[in-house]
Amino acid sequence: MSAREAFAAMREAGLEPVLAAARQKVYEADGLRGRVRLTLGAAQLDELANLLGRVSVRDGQVLVPLQDLDAALTRSRFRTGLLDVLEAGYGPIVTRRQEREAAASRWASWLKQVGDALPPVDGVRAWFERVVAGESPSARWVRRVYRTDAEQAARAVAAVGTALARLPVDRGEHELLAVFAASLTGDPHAFDEKEPAGALLEHALRERFGPPPEELRPHEARAFLLDQAGLGADQVSSTVLVAHLAGARWAPAPGASHPMVAAMTACTGAWAVTLGELRRWSAARAHRGRAYVVENPPVFEWLLRRLAGAPPERRATLICTGGFLSAAGFRLLDLLAAERTEIWYGGDFDRNGITIAVGLAARYGGLFRLWRFGPEDYRAAALGPGGQPLSEGDRAALLSVTGPLAPTARAVATGGVTAYQERLVEVLAQDLMEQ
Repeated sequence: MSAREAFAAMREAGLEPVLAAARQKVYEADGLRGRVRLTLGAAQLDELANLLGRVSVRDGQVLVPLQDLDAALTRSRFRTGLLDVLEAGYGPIVTRRQEREAAASRWASWLKQVGDALPPVDGVRAWFERVVAGESPSARWVRRVYRTDAEQAARAVAAVGTALARLPVDRGEHELLAVFAASLTGDPHAFDEKEPAGALLEHALRERFGPPPEELRPHEARAFLLDQAGLGADQVSSTVLVAHLAGARWAPAPGASHPMVAAMTACTGAWAVTLGELRRWSAARAHRGRAYVVENPPVFEWLLRRLAGAPPERRATLICTGGFLSAAGFRLLDLLAAERTEIWYGGDFDRNGITIAVGLAARYGGLFRLWRFGPEDYRAAALGPGGQPLSEGDRAALLSVTGPLAPTARAVATGGVTAYQERLVEVLAQDLMEQ
């Protein structure tokens, strides 16, 4: 008799739950291993006992060893094994191990096919080797997208591999991201932030250039990262306020001073310098080797007004971050730091202001200075009303600060309220006038 007849007979006897449980166990255990446990009614137990000869019941559940069920079916009038019966009723059996092996084989074949199509460039090959090894954020992204859409993952890898082989920074150039994308893929939006290739490109650039500063807002972090690769989503939205630079060299005319910098310093004007403009600078200098950095635009403007009457050569270099630094802000400070300029920073005495200072201290090391941003300055700024109570989260964050900002952070956490830089504008102005 056939395995199909055996399956039909067991179903008619009410034993299909036993077969369904056996099929699941075979899938999990990769064969006729172990036993199944299930609850059956009295009539079902009788039918099972007739097949097996006896049944074992514990805590109201019957225990059925798969090897015993296989042997009983082989001895029965059907003369067929359990695996044949299961395949007759449910179709070919593929175990979990077999699924994993097949998936691994498909993955390896996909990686080889995609990898073989990449440009034969050392940097691209090294990046893809880390993808194959599963040792990078790019690898995790590729594997995740592959599981849902292998073709989409392949297109993204191909686009990013081609991009890594032709990054403008490697040629000493800069290019708009949309133009770059169109030249490589035909689609100017291929590397947009929300597109698959755009997300993978960001991972790949982080792996090559390192992560952007943590305190950058997400869109500024992306702009900073792209800029390192010689790319820009646009070159005008990221800006930094600056006044009274001592000079800047203009890359389009090697050795030449930037005419706008000299003009703005002479008329004590502030300039919202774009990232694109800063890319055309090869160097920047501050008066007396010091750049004074403030967090808040009102403080920046107030200090500009106080400095307006001073001779141009006495006007201190001022920079305003407008909160967390932009990609343009970091590029300007990097240019100044390359000339060994001291970076003097003062901001609000709150979690954000101290976080900005921590990031600057880490980035500029021995060039970083606190400008009226110590514990005593906090206590002076906190006198009188106006400060906001710290949340428990802010207080915990401040108490975890280490390094040169730790004393200020502890003072603010102990004081329990924020304090604002606007309360110190008079002493800030005096510092600038006396430098």
